[in-house]
Formats: sequence, C-alpha cells, structure tokens
Amino acid sequence: MGTTPNEASCQTAVLVDWANRPAALASANPMGKVPVIIHHADSGDHVVTEAAAICHYLAETAGRDLLPTDAERADYFRWFFFAAGPVEQAVVANAMGWQVPPDREGMAGFGNFDRTIDTLDSMLESGDYVCGDRFTMADVYVGSQVDWGLAFNSIPSRPSFEAYAGAARPQYLQGGKSHRHGADRRRAGVAGNSRRHALAAKARTTVVCAAARTTPAQPQSSSVPRACVNSQCRPRLPKCRAALQ
Repeated sequence: MGTTPNEASCQTAVLVDWANRPAALASANPMGKVPVIIHHADSGDHVVTEAAAICHYLAETAGRDLLPTDAERADYFRWFFFAAGPVEQAVVANAMGWQVPPDREGMAGFGNFDRTIDTLDSMLESGDYVCGDRFTMADVYVGSQVDWGLAFNSIPSRPSFEAYAGAARPQYLQGGKSHRHGADRRRAGVAGNSRRHALAAKARTTVVCAAARTTPAQPQSSSVPRACVNSQCRPRLPKCRAALQ
C-alpha cells in the first residue's frame, strides 16, 4: 500500500494496491470494498463504508453547511438514496447485460434502465442542484454518479447530465456557492472528491481507497501502519501519521 499523509490536516489516506489487497482491509470492511473511512473520534474509531453513507456521515461530522435545511430534507434524502439505490442498480444491470422482464420489473428496485435514467434526467432539468439552488452533500454523491457514468459511457449523454457534470464549483470548493453556468467549469465529481477529502481531514479520519484510482501515483511504503485499515486496533491518528513520516 501507499500512503498520503497530509501534514496540514488530520487525514491519512491509505491507498490500497488492488491487485494485492491486504487482509486487514477485510477487518474494516468484510465486503473488501473501498472507499472506507475510519473516524478517529474521542469515543474510539468508527468505521463507515458505502460511498453514500460516507458522504452523509462526513457532512454531519465536519461539514454541516452541506446538510439540508428543513425545506430541503425531502429532496436531499429522496435523490441521495435514489442515486445510491435505483441508479446504481440500473447502471450495473445494464452494463452486465441483464434485462429485467417487463412482468418482473416490480421485483427490481429500479424497474428498468430507461425509466431510471429518465427520472434522473427529469430531476436534473428542474434546477441547478439536487435541492434547488444550493449545493449540498447530495450533489457530491449524485454528481459523482453522473460524472462517472458520462466518463465511462455507462449512462447516456443528455443535456441535463452534461450541464450538471460540468457545473462550476470554484466558489463551492472554497466554502461558498456557485451556479451551473459559471465561467470556470469543473466536473461535479472532482469538486465533490475535493470537498469530501477536506471534510475527512477535518473529521480526523483515515481514508482507505484504491491506489489505481488516484493520480498521480503515490510512492509505495513499507511503513504503512496496517492498523489504519483494521477497525479492531483502535489506532490514534497522530501515531498513524508519525509512522508515515
């Protein structure tokens, strides 16, 4: 594994060599999947898996400005879970060539691929962001799904998807607001990942992710504290960081 200690923050990234996944990863996540975060809280180490859960957990822990207001809660949770459930299921099923028989669509959470994509399209046509005119943590996750889908052609290109994925986020990255048609354009997924890592640092976490998905490539190190990906070891972050220096 390689590591990316950030001396200016309280985050340590443990980059997993996916071809040689350490057994300790299964201690943190028995599914053997990344990303995983380990929150080094005063009450102990708390492991969170599943990207959608990680996003909302970080918002509650260190980025409360990204949580919904009372008026935004319905849209926030509705589309957050829609992207984590039906959208992901539909995209995977379509990529695998699995077709749901029309008389069994009620058994599948997404119904069928076209209906799921049309529903997502309709939502994104209705406003700049998931909750209207304000960027929330729901946009970090939904934006990543849309950006990934367009990049790898797992969802079709539609005007609403392209506009959303290319939305301007420079002020957002600095904690402010920005709107879809700004002059400086950044992909939603890039903006989301930057904010997510910033929140992870603020929350004192170890972030476990795949080295193959990170650029530039990080140097390999034999001094990686395996406890960072082992939920049983209750590591303290300063010790983890010291071991990485």
